[in-house]
Amino acid sequence: MRKLILIFVNLGLLACTNEDLSEGNIQEDAIVTVRIQESISRAVESNTSGKGGTANVDIQSILLTLDAGSGQQTINAVESDGVYEFTKVRNPKKISVSINGGVPADMILNDELVKSGLKAPLYAESTNFEQTAENVYTVTLTPLHRLTRLQFSGIKHIDGDDNCIYTALTFDGLFLNNVAVKEKTMDNALKVSATVEEAGTVWADVKKWDIPVFDEVNAEDFLTNKIGWPAPAKASSEAQCYAYNIFPSGAGQSITELPKLTLCFSKASVKPGVASLDSEYRFVTVGKYMNGMDEITAFLPGYIYNITGLTIDDEDLGYTPDGGKDATLTATVTITPWNLVEGTVEWN
Repeated sequence: MRKLILIFVNLGLLACTNEDLSEGNIQEDAIVTVRIQESISRAVESNTSGKGGTANVDIQSILLTLDAGSGQQTINAVESDGVYEFTKVRNPKKISVSINGGVPADMILNDELVKSGLKAPLYAESTNFEQTAENVYTVTLTPLHRLTRLQFSGIKHIDGDDNCIYTALTFDGLFLNNVAVKEKTMDNALKVSATVEEAGTVWADVKKWDIPVFDEVNAEDFLTNKIGWPAPAKASSEAQCYAYNIFPSGAGQSITELPKLTLCFSKASVKPGVASLDSEYRFVTVGKYMNGMDEITAFLPGYIYNITGLTIDDEDLGYTPDGGKDATLTATVTITPWNLVEGTVEWN
Protein backbone atom coordinates (compact mmCIF):
# COMPACT_ATOMS: atom_id res chain seq x y z
CA MET A 1 0.00 0.00 0.00
CA ARG A 2 1.32 3.45 -0.83
CA LYS A 3 2.37 5.43 2.21
CA LEU A 4 2.03 9.20 2.35
CA ILE A 5 3.91 11.65 4.55
CA LEU A 6 2.92 15.31 4.66
CA ILE A 7 5.60 17.73 5.83
CA PHE A 8 4.45 21.23 6.72
CA VAL A 9 7.06 23.98 6.43
CA ASN A 10 5.47 26.88 8.25
CA LEU A 11 6.11 29.43 10.98
CA GLY A 12 4.12 28.80 14.12
CA LEU A 13 2.18 25.78 12.84
CA LEU A 14 1.21 23.49 15.72
CA ALA A 15 2.34 19.89 15.57
CA CYS A 16 -0.12 17.03 15.71
CA THR A 17 -0.24 15.18 19.02
CA ASN A 18 -1.05 11.68 17.82
CA GLU A 19 1.26 8.69 17.99
CA ASP A 20 4.92 9.37 17.19
CA LEU A 21 6.87 7.18 14.81
CA SER A 22 10.50 7.96 15.54
CA GLU A 23 11.90 5.27 13.24
CA GLY A 24 11.23 5.53 9.54
CA ASN A 25 9.71 2.39 8.02
CA ILE A 26 9.17 3.32 4.38
CA GLN A 27 11.13 0.81 2.32
CA GLU A 28 10.09 1.73 -1.22
CA ASP A 29 11.66 4.54 -3.20
CA ALA A 30 9.56 7.66 -2.71
CA ILE A 31 9.11 10.98 -4.44
CA VAL A 32 8.93 14.17 -2.38
CA THR A 33 7.30 17.26 -3.82
CA VAL A 34 7.36 20.69 -2.20
CA ARG A 35 4.74 23.27 -3.08
CA ILE A 36 5.54 26.88 -2.18
CA GLN A 37 3.07 29.74 -2.33
CA GLU A 38 4.19 32.71 -4.37
CA SER A 39 6.66 34.84 -2.42
CA ILE A 40 7.53 38.51 -2.65
CA SER A 41 10.80 39.05 -4.47
CA ARG A 42 12.57 42.33 -3.75
CA ALA A 43 16.04 43.70 -4.31
CA VAL A 44 18.27 44.44 -1.34
CA GLU A 45 17.91 48.17 -1.80
CA SER A 46 14.12 48.07 -2.07
CA ASN A 47 12.17 49.56 0.79
CA THR A 48 9.83 46.97 2.30
CA SER A 49 6.80 48.89 3.49
CA GLY A 50 6.20 49.20 7.20
CA LYS A 51 2.60 50.35 6.85
CA GLY A 52 1.09 47.14 8.16
CA GLY A 53 0.85 43.65 6.77
CA THR A 54 3.75 41.28 6.43
CA ALA A 55 6.78 40.72 4.23
CA ASN A 56 7.40 37.23 2.91
CA VAL A 57 10.70 35.42 2.97
CA ASP A 58 11.97 35.23 -0.60
CA ILE A 59 12.80 31.55 -1.07
CA GLN A 60 15.84 31.33 -3.28
CA SER A 61 16.58 27.64 -2.80
CA ILE A 62 15.48 24.65 -0.73
CA LEU A 63 17.60 21.72 0.37
CA LEU A 64 15.95 18.69 1.95
CA THR A 65 18.18 16.34 3.96
CA LEU A 66 17.07 12.87 5.05
CA ASP A 67 18.91 10.60 7.46
CA ALA A 68 18.06 7.23 5.95
CA GLY A 69 19.01 3.70 6.98
CA SER A 70 21.74 3.55 4.37
CA GLY A 71 23.23 6.85 5.46
CA GLN A 72 22.45 10.51 5.04
CA GLN A 73 21.00 11.60 1.74
CA THR A 74 21.14 15.22 0.67
CA ILE A 75 18.77 15.88 -2.18
CA ASN A 76 18.56 19.10 -4.16
CA ALA A 77 15.16 20.13 -5.38
CA VAL A 78 14.25 20.18 -9.06
CA GLU A 79 11.79 23.04 -9.50
CA SER A 80 8.99 23.14 -12.05
CA ASP A 81 6.10 25.62 -11.94
CA GLY A 82 6.52 26.20 -8.22
CA VAL A 83 6.71 22.50 -7.34
CA TYR A 84 9.97 21.09 -5.96
CA GLU A 85 10.53 17.38 -6.48
CA PHE A 86 12.84 14.98 -4.65
CA THR A 87 13.30 11.44 -5.93
CA LYS A 88 14.54 8.08 -4.59
CA VAL A 89 13.84 8.81 -0.93
CA ARG A 90 13.96 5.68 1.27
CA ASN A 91 13.52 4.83 4.96
CA PRO A 92 13.76 8.30 6.56
CA LYS A 93 14.64 8.63 10.26
CA LYS A 94 15.38 12.34 10.44
CA ILE A 95 14.30 15.10 8.10
CA SER A 96 15.67 18.62 7.90
CA VAL A 97 14.95 21.55 5.64
CA SER A 98 17.41 24.28 4.71
CA ILE A 99 16.05 27.39 3.01
CA ASN A 100 18.44 29.86 1.40
CA GLY A 101 21.48 28.10 2.84
CA GLY A 102 20.26 27.84 6.44
CA VAL A 103 22.45 25.77 8.77
CA PRO A 104 21.99 24.41 12.32
CA ALA A 105 25.31 25.85 13.56
CA ASP A 106 25.68 29.39 14.87
CA MET A 107 26.21 31.81 12.00
CA ILE A 108 28.94 34.38 11.37
CA LEU A 109 27.89 37.71 9.89
CA ASN A 110 29.35 38.19 6.42
CA ASP A 111 28.73 40.01 3.16
CA GLU A 112 26.20 37.43 1.99
CA LEU A 113 24.10 37.56 5.16
CA VAL A 114 24.09 41.35 5.41
CA LYS A 115 22.97 41.66 1.79
CA SER A 116 20.62 38.67 1.70
CA GLY A 117 17.57 40.94 1.64
CA LEU A 118 14.36 38.96 2.11
CA LYS A 119 16.18 35.72 1.19
CA ALA A 120 16.74 34.89 4.84
CA PRO A 121 18.51 31.62 5.67
CA LEU A 122 16.25 29.27 7.64
CA TYR A 123 16.75 25.77 8.99
CA ALA A 124 14.73 23.15 10.84
CA GLU A 125 14.93 19.43 11.54
CA SER A 126 12.80 16.74 13.17
CA THR A 127 12.89 13.05 14.05
CA ASN A 128 9.21 12.87 14.99
CA PHE A 129 7.11 11.24 12.27
CA GLU A 130 3.59 11.41 13.72
CA GLN A 131 0.87 9.01 12.63
CA THR A 132 -2.39 10.85 11.99
CA ALA A 133 -4.28 8.10 10.12
CA GLU A 134 -3.64 4.65 8.74
CA ASN A 135 -0.46 4.76 6.64
CA VAL A 136 -0.41 8.57 6.87
CA TYR A 137 2.30 10.39 8.79
CA THR A 138 3.05 14.06 9.35
CA VAL A 139 6.20 15.93 10.30
CA THR A 140 6.04 19.54 11.43
CA LEU A 141 9.13 21.60 10.68
CA THR A 142 9.39 25.13 12.06
CA PRO A 143 12.27 27.08 10.49
CA LEU A 144 12.84 29.93 12.93
CA HIS A 145 14.10 33.36 11.94
CA ARG A 146 17.59 34.15 13.16
CA LEU A 147 18.06 37.56 11.52
CA THR A 148 16.49 40.97 11.86
CA ARG A 149 16.40 43.55 9.06
CA LEU A 150 17.03 47.29 9.43
CA GLN A 151 16.04 49.72 6.67
CA PHE A 152 16.96 53.42 6.67
CA SER A 153 15.66 56.08 4.29
CA GLY A 154 14.60 59.71 4.06
CA ILE A 155 17.87 61.09 5.48
CA LYS A 156 18.00 64.86 5.01
CA HIS A 157 18.84 68.15 6.67
CA ILE A 158 16.11 70.38 8.08
CA ASP A 159 16.31 73.89 9.42
CA GLY A 160 13.18 74.62 11.38
CA ASP A 161 13.98 78.24 12.07
CA ASP A 162 15.63 78.98 8.69
CA ASN A 163 18.77 79.95 10.50
CA CYS A 164 21.22 77.13 9.81
CA ILE A 165 24.59 77.71 11.44
CA TYR A 166 26.43 75.76 8.72
CA THR A 167 27.59 77.08 5.37
CA ALA A 168 28.92 73.72 4.13
CA LEU A 169 28.67 70.06 5.11
CA THR A 170 29.56 66.90 3.19
CA PHE A 171 27.68 63.63 3.88
CA ASP A 172 30.36 60.91 3.68
CA GLY A 173 28.34 57.85 4.67
CA LEU A 174 26.53 55.90 7.36
CA PHE A 175 27.24 52.77 9.38
CA LEU A 176 25.91 50.59 12.17
CA ASN A 177 28.13 50.98 15.22
CA ASN A 178 28.53 48.11 17.70
CA VAL A 179 27.32 45.30 15.45
CA ALA A 180 27.69 41.66 16.53
CA VAL A 181 29.53 39.53 13.98
CA LYS A 182 28.85 36.21 15.72
CA GLU A 183 25.41 34.85 16.47
CA LYS A 184 24.49 35.05 20.18
CA THR A 185 27.63 36.86 21.34
CA MET A 186 29.25 40.31 21.26
CA ASP A 187 32.73 38.85 20.85
CA ASN A 188 34.70 40.85 18.26
CA ALA A 189 31.77 43.20 17.60
CA LEU A 190 32.37 45.90 14.99
CA LYS A 191 32.67 49.14 16.91
CA VAL A 192 34.43 52.45 16.49
CA SER A 193 35.03 55.23 19.00
CA ALA A 194 37.03 58.43 18.76
CA THR A 195 37.86 61.68 20.45
CA VAL A 196 37.44 65.01 18.68
CA GLU A 197 41.11 64.86 17.72
CA GLU A 198 40.68 61.35 16.25
CA ALA A 199 37.40 62.08 14.44
CA GLY A 200 39.08 62.29 11.04
CA THR A 201 39.96 58.58 11.11
CA VAL A 202 36.47 57.23 11.87
CA TRP A 203 35.04 56.97 8.36
CA ALA A 204 38.31 55.69 6.91
CA ASP A 205 38.40 52.96 9.58
CA VAL A 206 34.77 51.94 8.97
CA LYS A 207 35.40 51.54 5.23
CA LYS A 208 38.07 48.94 6.06
CA TRP A 209 35.53 46.62 7.69
CA ASP A 210 35.09 43.31 5.88
CA ILE A 211 31.40 43.16 6.78
CA PRO A 212 29.34 45.73 4.83
CA VAL A 213 27.24 47.25 7.61
CA PHE A 214 27.97 50.65 6.09
CA ASP A 215 27.23 52.62 2.91
CA GLU A 216 29.31 55.33 1.30
CA VAL A 217 27.38 58.39 0.13
CA ASN A 218 29.92 61.02 -0.99
CA ALA A 219 27.30 63.77 -1.12
CA GLU A 220 29.11 67.07 -1.37
CA ASP A 221 26.17 69.21 -0.29
CA PHE A 222 24.13 67.87 2.60
CA LEU A 223 22.49 71.18 3.45
CA THR A 224 20.45 71.98 0.35
CA ASN A 225 19.21 68.57 -0.80
CA LYS A 226 15.54 68.55 0.23
CA ILE A 227 14.78 65.14 -1.33
CA GLY A 228 17.03 63.15 0.96
CA TRP A 229 19.11 59.98 0.80
CA PRO A 230 19.23 57.44 -0.63
CA ALA A 231 18.35 58.92 -3.99
CA PRO A 232 14.69 58.35 -4.88
CA ALA A 233 13.89 55.46 -7.14
CA LYS A 234 13.03 56.02 -10.77
CA ALA A 235 9.41 56.18 -11.79
CA SER A 236 7.49 52.90 -11.33
CA SER A 237 10.34 51.25 -9.39
CA GLU A 238 10.71 50.41 -5.71
CA ALA A 239 11.59 53.07 -3.14
CA GLN A 240 15.20 52.95 -2.03
CA CYS A 241 16.76 52.43 1.39
CA TYR A 242 20.00 51.51 3.11
CA ALA A 243 19.31 48.00 4.43
CA TYR A 244 21.23 45.57 6.62
CA ASN A 245 20.38 42.09 7.85
CA ILE A 246 21.95 41.58 11.28
CA PHE A 247 21.59 39.30 14.29
CA PRO A 248 18.79 40.06 16.78
CA SER A 249 19.94 42.25 19.65
CA GLY A 250 18.81 44.20 22.68
CA ALA A 251 16.77 43.39 25.76
CA GLY A 252 15.98 39.70 26.13
CA GLN A 253 18.35 38.62 23.34
CA SER A 254 21.68 36.81 23.63
CA ILE A 255 23.25 39.92 22.10
CA THR A 256 22.18 42.54 24.62
CA GLU A 257 23.32 45.78 22.99
CA LEU A 258 21.55 47.51 20.10
CA PRO A 259 23.67 48.77 17.21
CA LYS A 260 23.52 52.53 16.73
CA LEU A 261 23.11 54.08 13.33
CA THR A 262 25.82 56.71 12.86
CA LEU A 263 26.09 59.25 10.04
CA CYS A 264 29.51 60.69 9.14
CA PHE A 265 30.11 64.19 7.80
CA SER A 266 33.19 66.17 6.82
CA LYS A 267 34.20 69.58 5.47
CA ALA A 268 31.96 71.28 8.02
CA SER A 269 32.01 75.06 7.90
CA VAL A 270 30.00 77.37 10.14
CA LYS A 271 28.93 80.96 9.77
CA PRO A 272 31.19 83.73 11.14
CA GLY A 273 30.68 84.33 14.84
CA VAL A 274 29.23 80.87 15.56
CA ALA A 275 30.96 79.09 18.45
CA SER A 276 32.45 75.82 17.21
CA LEU A 277 35.27 73.44 18.01
CA ASP A 278 38.20 73.40 15.62
CA SER A 279 37.10 70.31 13.69
CA GLU A 280 35.72 69.77 10.22
CA TYR A 281 34.09 66.44 11.16
CA ARG A 282 30.55 65.91 12.40
CA PHE A 283 28.48 62.87 13.36
CA VAL A 284 24.86 62.05 14.01
CA THR A 285 24.17 59.07 16.25
CA VAL A 286 20.75 57.54 16.84
CA GLY A 287 20.25 57.47 20.58
CA LYS A 288 16.73 56.04 20.61
CA TYR A 289 14.55 54.04 18.25
CA MET A 290 10.87 54.80 18.84
CA ASN A 291 7.73 53.00 17.69
CA GLY A 292 5.02 55.54 18.34
CA MET A 293 5.30 56.47 22.02
CA ASP A 294 7.24 53.32 22.89
CA GLU A 295 11.01 53.01 22.85
CA ILE A 296 12.34 49.99 20.98
CA THR A 297 14.71 48.16 23.30
CA ALA A 298 15.29 45.09 21.10
CA PHE A 299 15.53 44.19 17.43
CA LEU A 300 13.74 40.85 17.39
CA PRO A 301 14.28 37.95 14.97
CA GLY A 302 11.86 37.80 12.09
CA TYR A 303 11.00 41.50 11.96
CA ILE A 304 11.82 44.36 9.59
CA TYR A 305 12.47 47.72 11.23
CA ASN A 306 11.66 50.44 8.72
CA ILE A 307 13.29 53.71 9.80
CA THR A 308 12.19 56.52 7.53
CA GLY A 309 12.25 60.29 7.64
CA LEU A 310 15.59 60.70 9.42
CA THR A 311 15.64 64.50 9.48
CA ILE A 312 18.83 66.06 10.81
CA ASP A 313 18.82 69.45 12.51
CA ASP A 314 21.89 71.45 13.50
CA GLU A 315 21.52 70.40 17.12
CA ASP A 316 21.70 66.71 16.14
CA LEU A 317 25.27 67.12 14.89
CA GLY A 318 28.10 66.28 17.28
CA TYR A 319 31.87 66.10 17.09
CA THR A 320 32.36 62.36 17.76
CA PRO A 321 30.40 59.17 17.01
CA ASP A 322 29.95 58.39 20.72
CA GLY A 323 26.30 58.68 21.61
CA GLY A 324 25.60 60.48 24.86
CA LYS A 325 28.70 62.69 24.77
CA ASP A 326 27.36 64.66 21.85
CA ALA A 327 23.97 65.21 20.31
CA THR A 328 21.89 62.12 19.52
CA LEU A 329 18.95 61.62 17.23
CA THR A 330 15.64 59.88 17.98
CA ALA A 331 14.59 57.65 15.08
CA THR A 332 10.95 56.82 14.37
CA VAL A 333 10.40 53.21 13.37
CA THR A 334 7.61 51.14 11.85
CA ILE A 335 7.80 47.37 12.24
CA THR A 336 6.78 44.69 9.75
CA PRO A 337 6.61 40.96 10.58
CA TRP A 338 8.87 38.98 8.27
CA ASN A 339 7.01 35.78 7.50
CA LEU A 340 7.95 32.52 5.88
CA VAL A 341 5.58 31.74 3.06
CA GLU A 342 3.45 28.74 3.88
CA GLY A 343 4.36 25.58 2.04
CA THR A 344 3.65 21.88 2.18
CA VAL A 345 5.69 18.82 1.36
CA GLU A 346 3.95 15.67 0.17
CA TRP A 347 5.72 12.35 0.41
CA ASN A 348 4.32 9.78 -2.02
